[in-house]
Amino acid sequence: MWLIWQKWCSLWDVYLIFPVSIKDLIKVWVQSTPPKLQEYVWMINLFSFMWSCWLFRNKIVFDGKRVNKTQLFDICTSRLTRWCNENWPDSGTAVNFEDNMNFPKSGELKFNIDGAVNGSFGEAGICGCLRNENSRCLVTFSKNVGNADPTTAEIMATLEAVSIFRKSRWVSISKLLFETDSILIVEWIMNLHTCPFVFKQLITLCLERCKAFE
Repeated sequence: MWLIWQKWCSLWDVYLIFPVSIKDLIKVWVQSTPPKLQEYVWMINLFSFMWSCWLFRNKIVFDGKRVNKTQLFDICTSRLTRWCNENWPDSGTAVNFEDNMNFPKSGELKFNIDGAVNGSFGEAGICGCLRNENSRCLVTFSKNVGNADPTTAEIMATLEAVSIFRKSRWVSISKLLFETDSILIVEWIMNLHTCPFVFKQLITLCLERCKAFE
């Protein structure tokens, strides 16, 4: 988490020695507002990053997610952009920090996907967002998929994204990229023989659907 904070601060040429307590962190943060950024944006950023890191930490602890620093930073900057623009839409100070995210190149689209489960097995949900090189969100999905384990939920999110893209108008003109925090699923798709038998049917189905836009 410390690396995420440092990456953000370095974008504004701010270098902090982070204190131990939240109270001291807020004091230091207020005093470190960069000249080229509005103070209220700098402050809301503090709470946006704290909230995003807390939610991501819970996914790691309770849902078995793997640490992905790039994805966490993207989540933080995306939430900050949304919070600022929702609170000050007409102030002339609307911001977009998503420029720092890893968006696709021209001619590419990226599907950010995720699956979440209540516990190690329970009610599960999946979601995703398809973006272009200008950071514009083209398609989103969010749905309940019944009871599942975390890995199955991640695979179902991948399947949903593939199904949406193969029926879209972009399938014949754009290359599709995926971003997921499940390293295992990426490995299984690249090397099907490494996939455990219990997940092989779903991974195979995913590969078959991908053939539509090879």
